[in-house]
Amino acid sequence: LSLRPLRHLGRLSYAYYLFNAIALWSLVRIASAWGFGQGSSVNDANQMLRATLLMMLALATTLAVSELAHRYIEIPSIMFGRWAQRAMLQRFADPSSGTASR
Repeated sequence: LSLRPLRHLGRLSYAYYLFNAIALWSLVRIASAWGFGQGSSVNDANQMLRATLLMMLALATTLAVSELAHRYIEIPSIMFGRWAQRAMLQRFADPSSGTASR
């Protein structure tokens, strides 16, 4: 068993954290639209199946959105931050540029 998938999930954890609340809110909205928990027993097999499907859908959707956010927002932002940091350090640490005295 490789730990590579777990490392990838670790990289996605911040984006997952951000989007999990949205997915859970959507889950509640969908469940109420489907009438989950209304008019039948909680132990009803249909209710349990619906709840399981909604939780799996929320998990899959959150993971997919987290992957996209990580790939197209988080990584480019980190790269930009590193570039900006290097540019600022070069500008203010280089005595020959004449800007260090400002």
